[in-house]
Amino acid sequence: MVNRPDSIQASLTQCLRAVRVRAARLLDLQLWCLGQDVRREGNLLLTYGFSKNRPPEKTPGSSEYAVRIAPDTTLTVWGYGMHLAQGDHQGGLFLRRFGFAPRHTQPGYVPQDCWHVKSWKRVRPPRTPKEELDTLQALSKLADAFAQYEQWVVEQMSLDYRGRNLAQWHRRPIVAADAIASSWAELAVHFSPDAAHAHQSTPSQRPLEPAFA
Repeated sequence: MVNRPDSIQASLTQCLRAVRVRAARLLDLQLWCLGQDVRREGNLLLTYGFSKNRPPEKTPGSSEYAVRIAPDTTLTVWGYGMHLAQGDHQGGLFLRRFGFAPRHTQPGYVPQDCWHVKSWKRVRPPRTPKEELDTLQALSKLADAFAQYEQWVVEQMSLDYRGRNLAQWHRRPIVAADAIASSWAELAVHFSPDAAHAHQSTPSQRPLEPAFA
């Protein structure tokens, strides 16, 4: 299916409206889990394939973890949020930890000093149909990456391990340990451009409600 340019913005807006609160809570939970995985002996993120880059000495801020999830796509995570780069011809996605408010970044843009969220000054909501489409694709890729990672964690460490992580969190989890991966997988489908266009055509459908109950 080819999406008409004038329909993309409405599709993105509708997709976000349907899941923003739940997706925000899931993202916050995911970053908590990643923090627990970093503290695990051997550092699970490094075992999975992330590279680690610390702030320069005496520079406050968050270490960054980066992993290539496709030949032209790199996911970078900090304690304050994440960035998905999609190569030289597609805009990137920046998401702060809280609020689930996607921000567009120009291809190739990453601040030199990215140890703190305030470093991301050249980010903004997507404006053009191309930027809206890039954002939908990036959100889908991001969700799929987390789904695959969570499935790997359960396979490597057991479901009980992730359940213990959630039990230590100071908030009530949005999903149980055995539903984190599937919840991200459903979001990946929800944000895929073709599915987003379908959501616009049938606004009464709320496909993610049961998984996030």
